[in-house]
Amino acid sequence: MSRLNSLCVPLLRAAHGLRGRSIWYYGAPLWALVLAFATASLLLLVAHIDPVVAYLALVQGSIGTEYAAGLSVARATPLVFTGLAVAIAYRAGLFNIGAEGQLQFGALAATMVALRLGSAPLAIIAGFAAGAIWAAIPGYLRARLQVNEVISTLMLNFVAIGSVVLMVAGPIGDRSAPYPTTPLLPASSFLPIIVPGTPLHAGFVLAVVSAAGTYFFLYRTHLGFKIRAVGLNQNAARHAGFNVAQVMVLAMVVSGGVAGLTGAVEVLGVQHRLGEAWSSGWGFTGIAVAFLARSNPLAVLAAALLYGLLDAGSSNMQVVTGAPGALVSVIEGLPILYLLGILALARRRSRVAIQARVEPAP
Repeated sequence: MSRLNSLCVPLLRAAHGLRGRSIWYYGAPLWALVLAFATASLLLLVAHIDPVVAYLALVQGSIGTEYAAGLSVARATPLVFTGLAVAIAYRAGLFNIGAEGQLQFGALAATMVALRLGSAPLAIIAGFAAGAIWAAIPGYLRARLQVNEVISTLMLNFVAIGSVVLMVAGPIGDRSAPYPTTPLLPASSFLPIIVPGTPLHAGFVLAVVSAAGTYFFLYRTHLGFKIRAVGLNQNAARHAGFNVAQVMVLAMVVSGGVAGLTGAVEVLGVQHRLGEAWSSGWGFTGIAVAFLARSNPLAVLAAALLYGLLDAGSSNMQVVTGAPGALVSVIEGLPILYLLGILALARRRSRVAIQARVEPAP
C-alpha cells in the first residue's frame, strides 16, 4: 500500500494544485489508466519485451485495419449495455452484480421471439422485458425485505445460467446439433452489419442511443432525479416525500432491462443462435466498466470502447511480442485497483482539509 501511495500522492497533489477537488473526481480514472499502463510496461520489461513494440502491436490489432476497428467496437458493444446497467443501479445506491443473469434471460427471451416471429425489434423488446423482470426480484427483496442485493443478484446469476442451459438442451434446442444449442435464427431477425466486411452491427448504434438515453433519463427526468436522490441519501429522500422502496425497485427494473439488451443484441447481431456457455462474462466486466466511468453513462461508452480495444488487440500483441495473453487481463484490472487507491487518498485529503478549516488553530 505504501508503494501505491508513493505513486498516487504526487498525481493527487498535482491535480489538486491545478483545479482542486474537481480534478480529483474527473481526473481519477485518467490517472488510474496512466498508472495501469505504466505498471504493465514494467511487467513487459521484466519479461524482456519492449513496451513500445507491445503497445504498437496492441493498437495495430485493435484499430490498425477496418476489420480490426469494427471488431473492437463490436466487442465493446455488450460492455456498454452492462456498464450502463450497473451504473443505473449504482446511482440508486444499489450494487447490481446480477447483470450476467439478466443478460442470460434477455438472450433467451430474444431467441424465443426471434425463432417464433423472426422480428428483431420484437426480440429486442422481449430481451429488455426479460432482464427487467429478472432484476425486479432482487429489487423487491432489497426494498421490502432488506435482503442484500449483492447476494441475491449474485445467486440469481447461477439460476439464470442454469435455466438457459436447460432450455437450449431441451425445449428450444436443435436436436441435430452435436452440442446444446438452438437452431439458427431466421435471417429476418439478424441485426444488420453497418460496416461491410466487419463484425460491426447495428447493436452498437443501439448502445450509443442507450448511453445518451440513460444520461437524459438520470439527469433530465423526474424519476432519474429520484433515483439519484435515493442513491445519495435515502433518509433525505424519504423526508422529501419520495417512495424510496418504489424508486429502488424501478431502478433495478431499468438496470435489468438494459442488461437484458446485452443478451438480445449479442444473439441477434453476432451469434445468431443461443448455445451453452455462450456469454464471455460481460455482466462482470460491466462492473469494471461502470466503476472506471464513475457511473457516468457517457463515460461508460468511452470505458467500454477502451476495454473493447484491449480485447480485440490482445491477440496481435501476443503474436508479435510473445507477451502472455493474461497481460491484457492485468491491464483491465489494474485501473480499478489504482482508482480505488486514488479515490481513498482523495477522500482522506478532503477530510483533512475540512477538519483543518473547522477546527480552530491552537
